[in-house]
Amino acid sequence: MKFLFFLSSIFIALNSHAQMIPLGHWQQTCHQRNMNEEFFTPQMVRYSETYFADDQCSQRLISFVSEGPYQLQNNKINFTFSKASVSVFAANVVANFNQRSVCGWTNWAIGSRSILNQMCDFFGLGRAFPTPKISQQKFGIFKIENSMLYFGQLTQDYDGSTDAKRPVQLNPRPYQYVN
Repeated sequence: MKFLFFLSSIFIALNSHAQMIPLGHWQQTCHQRNMNEEFFTPQMVRYSETYFADDQCSQRLISFVSEGPYQLQNNKINFTFSKASVSVFAANVVANFNQRSVCGWTNWAIGSRSILNQMCDFFGLGRAFPTPKISQQKFGIFKIENSMLYFGQLTQDYDGSTDAKRPVQLNPRPYQYVN
């Protein structure tokens, strides 16, 4: 019986340690027609990066969503991609994507589609970039201060692609807890 109590105590301690980021919906404020959100559950996190047609972030154009399990240790967060998708909300974006064959596709429509393991030029930069692969990992840092959630600042040298390239500074734009 003592052994079961000991195992239960370890599980509770590990489980409470894994909840250093309060579960629920976290959101950045609208900034330069962009808004990012994080939805934490005990096992998964869903990240969305949405671009808008207006400065008030009320008319969605396109949203990138990634989802997967995460692990927390001290101020570090490790994320594994299980899903990555893009949602298109505006007809002019659909027409632009089809005209430019974004991700090699000419059948874009309003709605959502998976973009795992693709080469895509979403922003018309003239160069396609790889989208996440299933089980690909990202390595980050985080801090909660004054009820605000900060994540690591991604840079060319510290892009989170490996543990050695984990960000070393925090992004100054915090997330606020929504619910």
